[in-house]
Amino acid sequence: MTLHIARAPYRISLLGGSSDLDWWLNEGNDGCSIGFALAEYSNVVISSCRGIQGVLNYSSRETYTNTSEITHPIIREAFKEFGLNQALELASFGSSSDGGGLGGSSSFANALIAAIHSYLELDWAPSTIAQLSSDIEINNLNRPIGRQDSYLSALGGMNILTFKESSVQPLLSLPKNIESSFSEYMSSCVLVDSGINRSASNVLSKIKTEAKKSSRSIGMLRDLAVCMKDSIETGEKIDIDLFESLMIESWNIKKMMSGVLNQDLLDLETSLLSIGVKWLKLLGAGGGGSFLCKPVNMSDFMSKLRILNLHARIVSVSVSGVNTWKI
Repeated sequence: MTLHIARAPYRISLLGGSSDLDWWLNEGNDGCSIGFALAEYSNVVISSCRGIQGVLNYSSRETYTNTSEITHPIIREAFKEFGLNQALELASFGSSSDGGGLGGSSSFANALIAAIHSYLELDWAPSTIAQLSSDIEINNLNRPIGRQDSYLSALGGMNILTFKESSVQPLLSLPKNIESSFSEYMSSCVLVDSGINRSASNVLSKIKTEAKKSSRSIGMLRDLAVCMKDSIETGEKIDIDLFESLMIESWNIKKMMSGVLNQDLLDLETSLLSIGVKWLKLLGAGGGGSFLCKPVNMSDFMSKLRILNLHARIVSVSVSGVNTWKI
C-alpha cells in the first residue's frame, strides 16, 4: 500500500492584506501583497482503503461511504473536484491550530490537493495547487477570504503577489540576496500567540459589509505594499528602514478596521509595546491569532514574555512551498 504524503507551510502576510479579496478586486481595483511561507506546516497522508468505508482522521475522526456524506467541508469539496468516490484513508496533522492568523485552512487545503494529485498520479505545479485551493474555499464554500494565503503557502519563500479580477501573479525571480537578507531579518522577529482563536470568515464578512469604509483602508494598505514592491524591484537590497516604517503605518491602518481588535488584544498589544518592540502587527483578519513582533532586544524580550506567561517562538522562513512524497 502506497502512502501519498504532502506538506504545505503556513504563511505570514506582511503588507497589502485584504487587497486580495475577490469582492474588492471585482470592483475594478488592483491588489498587491507581500508575505512569506513560515517553517510550520500542514501535513496530509492519503492511501487506499481496503474496506467499503473511507476513514478520515483530522481534529476529528469520521467514516464515509459516499463523498457527499463527508462532514469536513474542504475534504468533501476537494474529493468532489477530483471525482474521488472510492474509499480512502486520510490523516492530517499540523503545527498550528486554525484561527491562529497563519493561513491554516489554506495550508491544509494545499497539502490535501497536492496529496490527491500524488494519489491520482497527476502532474501539478505550486500555482496550480494554489489556484484550486483558493477556488474551493472562495467559490465552492463561499468563504470571504483572500487568495494570498494559498499562494504564499504553495510557492514558499518570500513572495510579492499582484492581484487583478481574474488573475494572481507572483513577482518572478526575486534576487537571491533579497531573499537571503529578508530571511535573516525575519529570524530576528517573534510570533506571540494571543491565545484567542477566531473565525477569519466572520471578521472578513464584517469588513465586506462595511465595504465603503473598508475600501479606503484596503487601498491604503495596498499602496504601502506597492511602495515596498517598487523599492525591492529597483534596489539591490531590502531597505530595512523603509520596510519598518511601512509595517508601522500598515498596522496603524489595519487596527482601525472593523473587527480587527478587541479589548483582550488591545491589552496584549499594550503589554508587548511596553517590553520593547520596533513594530508589531496582528496576523490574519483580526479578532484573535498571533502578533508578529520585531523586538528591540531579542533576549530581553523573550525573557519578559516568559514572565508574562505568553507563548512565543522565533520566526523561520520556509524556502520550499508545497511538496509531496510517496512511501
